[in-house]
Amino acid sequence: MPPVLDDTMPFSVGQEYSTSDLLTTRFSGDSGNEFFARYVEIKANRCRIATELQARVKEGIHTNLSVKIKELLAEFGSNDSARTTNVETLGQIRKLFEDEIRNARSVLSESYSELLDESELTDPLEFAAFFPKWWNEGVYRYWDDETHWDHFYISRYLKDTSSDRSQAFLTNLSFIRRSNAKDAITAVHLFELVNALKRRSVPILCHPIQNGIPEMLRFSGWGKWHRVISKPVKIEDPLVTILGPSVGLVEKHRERIPVGQYLNFCARSSVPIRSISPSNQLSYVLIVSFEGQNVLIAGDSGFVDFGVKPRSRTYNGALLSELKDLQIVQIAHHGGANGHFYRALMDSGLSDSCVPLYFLLSHGPEDPKRPSQEFFSFLNEFGKESPPATLLFTGKPPSCKQADLDLLAKLTHRAIGAPSSSGDVRLKFRASWTVTKHSIQIP
Repeated sequence: MPPVLDDTMPFSVGQEYSTSDLLTTRFSGDSGNEFFARYVEIKANRCRIATELQARVKEGIHTNLSVKIKELLAEFGSNDSARTTNVETLGQIRKLFEDEIRNARSVLSESYSELLDESELTDPLEFAAFFPKWWNEGVYRYWDDETHWDHFYISRYLKDTSSDRSQAFLTNLSFIRRSNAKDAITAVHLFELVNALKRRSVPILCHPIQNGIPEMLRFSGWGKWHRVISKPVKIEDPLVTILGPSVGLVEKHRERIPVGQYLNFCARSSVPIRSISPSNQLSYVLIVSFEGQNVLIAGDSGFVDFGVKPRSRTYNGALLSELKDLQIVQIAHHGGANGHFYRALMDSGLSDSCVPLYFLLSHGPEDPKRPSQEFFSFLNEFGKESPPATLLFTGKPPSCKQADLDLLAKLTHRAIGAPSSSGDVRLKFRASWTVTKHSIQIP
């Protein structure tokens, strides 16, 4: 399960987290309902506070999100872990936060609202990067106390009528609304999944790796995985190599800027600041190995902890070496803009060693942002000195410039059966790989 820390609780800077700090642990415990309700209610209140601050800059902005959420959370007051959760209620909670994301976007002009779509591409902001050292000592201020929101900086800069400053401030607040809404939606999904696993008595585990050190687990029967110190020459049992997320990345996300101090910063800035949500960066990066074949499952990972240091474009050698021999690569983030992922694959030497090689892109039909231009740049570079990979799509790519279309037509596997705008992908391995199901035909 994803090792997402509960960011609604105060903590001491530099304090190591424990498994009890993880949302998965809290949701799966005897007080799971209470933890879930508290977490979601805090996220709704943060959205409300950000919206009320936007209303001081722009007329016509209002919200009743926190009121509606509180009403829906009434049934979660019981700590009875055996209690059946109302699936319809969870769906209503999720929809309210999905509406909040749309409302946060609607506040902005078109040019600024586009920035919200790019917010996933950057590393999370770190508190220490923007404030003096003394702010990092002791415990972070518990910023949900609303008495701190009208202090000097907010009051002063909300009076600034500069159009650029107002738009930047509205954008930063929309990032905060969006980030908290996405956190809440993630919590709903996680809560549902945890309860489903508990009903089936499936063990629940969060397993980040130590920084820069791949970890290998060998399958030896249902529910039984044993740690392997080094990769065996001959893999007779399924082997999973975990490349991320790392303990350092989990801790880094907990040390995101508390929103109270974040607002101080963005109120003084005329430049929009990007998302502070952990988002997808805590996705697991796994290589599943069996009978000499290796499949990379990258999920929505940003590969941001592959660097030898934060924001570095030099990647950890131990992690890169695991990427050299792959037969199937699930392209991270559905083929979106993900610079670290593409650069890590290039630096690994993958293109020199794997024939055949399949790239799987799982996105919807005519997705306007996928495949990204970064993906096309990667494809052009990847196939320069070796046979290119074969592309497999679950959704038909949108119209693109002719050079990119020609590249897709050259590399994409033909449709098997009648072409369609979307469909599953299936491969079978018997001595060699065969594509048995693929619905996308280009052009």
